Amino acid sequence: MDEHTARPFDAAEALIRESATSTPAEWSTVSLAKFIKDVAITPPSERGEGKSEAQALAAISALTSRGLDGHAFVRYGVGSELANRISALSSLGPLLQHLSDHTSRELGLPAELKVELTEISDWSALCERMLGEESSNLSTDSALLEGIMKITHDWRRRVQSWVFSASITDILAWECSAGTEVGDLFEINKKSDTDLTESLAWISDRLTVTYLSDWELKSLHREFRWLRGDIPTPCPESVMAIRSLNPADLHLEIASRAVFESENEALSGTVDQLRIQAVQTLKSGDRSSAIALFRVIVRIAPSDVSAKNNLGFALIQDSPREALRHLNGAAKAGCDQPLINLHNRMLCHQLLGENRQALLVAEQTWLNGFPGKPVPALLWASVPGGDDWILEDHRDAREAVAQLAHTIAESVGLEASGTWRGRASEIAGEAAL
Repeated sequence: MDEHTARPFDAAEALIRESATSTPAEWSTVSLAKFIKDVAITPPSERGEGKSEAQALAAISALTSRGLDGHAFVRYGVGSELANRISALSSLGPLLQHLSDHTSRELGLPAELKVELTEISDWSALCERMLGEESSNLSTDSALLEGIMKITHDWRRRVQSWVFSASITDILAWECSAGTEVGDLFEINKKSDTDLTESLAWISDRLTVTYLSDWELKSLHREFRWLRGDIPTPCPESVMAIRSLNPADLHLEIASRAVFESENEALSGTVDQLRIQAVQTLKSGDRSSAIALFRVIVRIAPSDVSAKNNLGFALIQDSPREALRHLNGAAKAGCDQPLINLHNRMLCHQLLGENRQALLVAEQTWLNGFPGKPVPALLWASVPGGDDWILEDHRDAREAVAQLAHTIAESVGLEASGTWRGRASEIAGEAAL
């Protein structure tokens, strides 16, 4: 479906529409790619029913029958994101220790996280061992950024080498290698086919990622060169024909990246890992560590709008005034999820006793642009009878904003509560259709 049509391309929606009784061989190519990617980058212990290794292997086989090598798709197309995920989770302990050495705060791996991600323990042990073998300089005498880069970027390169070398079943199982062969599997100087990696990462973005703003920069470049006829594709034309993009949107995104994004690829990779780590600690209930990690991202990548937004999100309960400053900055800089940003700003105003201001920004944002489809979001939610909040996956930020505005308006006796109640009901009705 064309990118510029009223209903954007959505691989997740395509997968959901597949019949529960069908087999991967009967699915669309988009559904196969999305399913394989989802299984690969999700920790095995967190995969729900219907996302087994056997089903992933069946989907890989089906994808190969469509002319796109399923094994190569996993190893090279999804491999970079998988390496980010594994390396970020397994290096979290050493990273928090390194930050503790450079701050006055004691930061440690949350106990809940140690229990939740059982498959990461072997990876974490290997990470600490290899970091210890190659450098003894990760101490209080190290420069903060130098240590962060050693723990994140260098370790990620080793995990990426494992993805290039391990069996597909080990990759899907996140099976950490051990024994005498581990040095070879994690040799960072191992030669890899950069062209193949970039090509299949591009195809992965094309088949599974909705918005161009979420594509890898090199994927955007490959799309541009392919449209010009400069390069071939690593898959049949029938696979490429599944999705067409508006060239004007592509050119605009490439231009925006050229203006606003850092050209330091290593630093960009480190930011990606820090973001994964911060979100993981936040989900585990350790706001202090999450805030410290988000502050590091803002420090080393000050132009990263999402970093400002995420720092503000993490600070809401502990420092709503500071959180609001970061959230407002992200909004003015063009945060790509305005309704999620709005919900967070409304919470800040509510905590500060600025209820009318919360409703004012809600009304302004609502009238300036209203997405025509649900906006899934991770949002703060209050616990009945308690002072603390928890993180919840909300199916639609539009509905969450309307519900929060209704609650605020009703609490201060404003007629606007009826308007917001109607808006929330209308959105809820859409979901029921």
